[in-house]
Amino acid sequence: MTDIGIDLKAFRLSTFEKITGLNDTELAEEYMKTAWKAIEYLLEKYPTIFLGVGIPYNQKLISLDEIEQMGHRLSQLDPWMQVCVLDYRPEFKRWDIVRPSYQEMLEVHHVLESTGLESVVCQTMKGRIGPSGILIE
Repeated sequence: MTDIGIDLKAFRLSTFEKITGLNDTELAEEYMKTAWKAIEYLLEKYPTIFLGVGIPYNQKLISLDEIEQMGHRLSQLDPWMQVCVLDYRPEFKRWDIVRPSYQEMLEVHHVLESTGLESVVCQTMKGRIGPSGILIE
């Protein structure tokens, strides 16, 4: 195995429950903690394996403040890990939301880079925003 991707849904339990739809708070907390612990474990025990972390973003589901908190924690673990933010949209069976705009995703990108993360990628309707804010179509 050379690459592992872990999806983080949230930093706060209430957000994790909202994004996943889990109504069992104990189970939601266990799942959320397990995802964060998996990142720490992989970085410590398998530093040569490529680790990519995925984060969903939609303002109806998670705040920029929480995205920033996630970025700070990830940056403390490894500022060079790749973090990819998915523009969470209605096609993902959430018909009550609107796809984030390019400008919103650019702001998410800026927020995460400001936490010290060096390899942030954001998916947008125009293509990917890569490290240093470069649009990759």
